[in-house]
Amino acid sequence: MTLEVIEGGKTKQGPEHLTGAIAALREELIEQIGPAAAEEVAATPAPTATVAPLKPVLDIGPCATGAEAVAKLRALKRKKVAIVGFAPSSYHLAPFQDPEWEIWTLNEAYTQPALTRADRWFEIHIRDEIDVTTRDKNHIDWLRAQQSIPIYMTRHFPDIPMSVEYPIRNFIRRFRTLYWTNTVSYMIALAVAEGFKTIGIWGVDMAQTSIRGGPSEYGEQRPSCEFFIGWAMARGINVFVPPQSDLMKSIGLYGYDGD
Repeated sequence: MTLEVIEGGKTKQGPEHLTGAIAALREELIEQIGPAAAEEVAATPAPTATVAPLKPVLDIGPCATGAEAVAKLRALKRKKVAIVGFAPSSYHLAPFQDPEWEIWTLNEAYTQPALTRADRWFEIHIRDEIDVTTRDKNHIDWLRAQQSIPIYMTRHFPDIPMSVEYPIRNFIRRFRTLYWTNTVSYMIALAVAEGFKTIGIWGVDMAQTSIRGGPSEYGEQRPSCEFFIGWAMARGINVFVPPQSDLMKSIGLYGYDGD
């Protein structure tokens, strides 16, 4: 039997002796980096699309500062973190109801009806952009009102009590790069630094093109995301990316599935 590759509407024949080896390698890779996390969340029903207050499964209670909230969360010693974005293809599949997972999300994600829980928040933009965001005119008020969710920002802002300065200077040295093009990269790096053993990434598609067919800003951001996923995998961290996401996907195995 030969390996058939569909390319440009034509069928190519691949080297027969490689077929079994490639299939075995694929199965081995899938066993290592995906299904362990996928099976754990498969049994978790997707939250119903209703607006509900964001409340951690394990409530740490009101905190005076974001730093206090971070300390309380670290004391729980969870080993799994779900990074949740806006993409409707998979954000609702995150394990919101599983107390073993910390839920990290960003920006105005609280406007998404299926996002019913968050443990840490990330709003890493210059302050002028945060104050005048067009996604939600009440965004700054929402940030100021939080009492138990730490909010990572470019620095601590006195009018946002739960704001925590993201350790960018330390992380530039630690990860030896200036290749930070999006908030999800910051989230993955923090998860690596804090020693999480499993990182799941839901609601982050990073499509290369927009729905209108033109270039997408996410296309420019995606390589940095994948760079930090590589960092995590190199550290032996189990990284789960749902099949709905474009992250870590290709049309084939170069040189073996056709050029």
